[in-house]
Amino acid sequence: MSGVRKLEEALRKAIKATWKALRSERPDDELYAFGLYVTRDALFIGPTAGSEAGLRALTEEGSTPQRWALHRSPLHLWGEDHFERVQTLLAERPDPYELEEEAFDAEIQARLEACFAALKALDDKGLFGKGPERHRLIVNVFSADESDRHRLENSARLNPPEALEALEPALEIREPTGDPLMLGDEPVLQVGAIAARHGMLIAAGTGGELIGWSVDGETIEERFWLRDEDEHWAVAIGVSGAMLYGSTTGIRRRELEQLELPELLHEGAKVTQLVVAPDGSILVADEDFERLVAIGEDREVKWRREPGGRPLAMSRDGTEIAAAGKNHESIRLLDPATGEERAMVPAAHVSAAAFGPESGLIAAANREAVVLHDRTDGWAAAHEWAADRAANALAFSPDGKHLAAVFDDGTLKVWNVDTKAKVLDVNGRQEALLAVAWIDDERVAAGGRDPERGPPVYVWRLP
Repeated sequence: MSGVRKLEEALRKAIKATWKALRSERPDDELYAFGLYVTRDALFIGPTAGSEAGLRALTEEGSTPQRWALHRSPLHLWGEDHFERVQTLLAERPDPYELEEEAFDAEIQARLEACFAALKALDDKGLFGKGPERHRLIVNVFSADESDRHRLENSARLNPPEALEALEPALEIREPTGDPLMLGDEPVLQVGAIAARHGMLIAAGTGGELIGWSVDGETIEERFWLRDEDEHWAVAIGVSGAMLYGSTTGIRRRELEQLELPELLHEGAKVTQLVVAPDGSILVADEDFERLVAIGEDREVKWRREPGGRPLAMSRDGTEIAAAGKNHESIRLLDPATGEERAMVPAAHVSAAAFGPESGLIAAANREAVVLHDRTDGWAAAHEWAADRAANALAFSPDGKHLAAVFDDGTLKVWNVDTKAKVLDVNGRQEALLAVAWIDDERVAAGGRDPERGPPVYVWRLP
């Protein structure tokens, strides 16, 4: 018997034992989901289930229940002890991380197919019930990193039409709006940062990806696609066009003509945000959302300051930094050369900030709005755009006429700064947008978290 067949057989036995024990010990639980939970690398396979009682329990605890986030269900991994043989067989198979990319994908797919085959064989024998009883249950292979589109596609492999008819209305399957240009052919789960400058657009992925495009008028062409064993949450483009990016151990630099030779600029903690002065004289990084550290052209540390965290922004002329105040009750304006505080902007719970083109205007996002603060009025709030959640990133267009914001619901919104009118409200397939940058006055790029691992960056044009 082949290794995959052994795995499938072990899965059938484990699933059957778990299901019978669950129904015996919890006969009154109204299950709406049951199946296998598989990590993204398929190194772990275990049982999972969801019940109406479990959703009610989460609500009573003060949590926000997510029906299909089964890894948060009270019944997640219930009966895991039945899967010891499964885990033994997985450990005996080739380690995916020691394989080449094509073999890696093949190994993951083989493990997943064993899961589907085991569930189908048991369902065909009526283990999960028949008729109306079965129609109320979704049997599936579940993952924490899974889009609703994939959830529906996978469910269609294992469930009768009556069950799917109840499932589909409960899912949110996104299609891009606003006719975006999609950049990048390789799959990326999550873009943490985007930068645009000197005819380059660069995206940094939290899975170690670094992707660059050259921009020449209307033409955008991919120039490089790199991946290393790291996480990248921050990226900037230096004076010479060099790529500056954050890693888990500090700040690194790659010259565009020597991309394969990364250079360590500063060794430290995980870099979560990064800004650079226009003349390259100072580079300020946020380490672990705990502290700011400023690096000079000589690569020496010029100053450190606590706290770190959001926001972190630099004015276009490089004369001011917007940083989080103590307990995040305000925005502090700092001298980039010394880190000394110059002024305070009254803004609490700020998730993102951006300077306008003349440094006399700051946009700040909080949980309820995106707010414009004007220096001439003592940094008082000059205008608010209501929002039902905090923006993850803000960016003014190069001419300062428009302000873009991206949100956890996957939307990009753009407002006219003069008229205050919303001129763009769009989304891609991403479940959340995390980063935004303007290519020019008419085009804005955004990226974020996409469980479908589609194109990493979308570009929209203003109407």
